Amino acid sequence: MATPLPPSECTVREAADSLGVSTKTIRRRVADGTISARRFGPRLIRVNIASLEGAGRPFSEVKTSKARIPVRVRPNDGSDE
Repeated sequence: MATPLPPSECTVREAADSLGVSTKTIRRRVADGTISARRFGPRLIRVNIASLEGAGRPFSEVKTSKARIPVRVRPNDGSDE
């Protein structure tokens, strides 16, 4: 039987669900120090709930690096047929 988590900690999945982001985002924020957590090995992480409350929802912004390039449509002059 698994031991219950202290009320001050949650799993990465629970943290992601509460902020509406992916687990990968939570793991990145733990790695860069934005969210505090305890590691129990390379994969097992327990997130500090108080640090989530300070984090809010700024992680849900979608940033894209791809610029939109307009597509030029050439009129069909009938020479291709």
